Amino acid sequence: MTQGEMILKLLDEYEWVSPVLCYRELYIYTLSTNISMLRQKGFRFEQRQVNTTNRFGKPIHFLEYKRDHEAEKKNNQPKDLLEIMEAK
Repeated sequence: MTQGEMILKLLDEYEWVSPVLCYRELYIYTLSTNISMLRQKGFRFEQRQVNTTNRFGKPIHFLEYKRDHEAEKKNNQPKDLLEIMEAK
């Protein structure tokens, strides 16, 4: 199973996925790179910026991603992992 496939499964479990969640659950550090590759394959994602502070009070920012099923339907894009694996 590829990292992209694992991330798609994680997105089925959680509405929004952050880099920290991705690393904690899958030990994948490159969430944004994998999202970019999945976009090239036709998957669509919403993203939002999260602004918070770290344990030392410094502001930090990161993106969370959510799969956009509606946009995929409009563009007749892959619906699930089976379609990706069949396309290999």
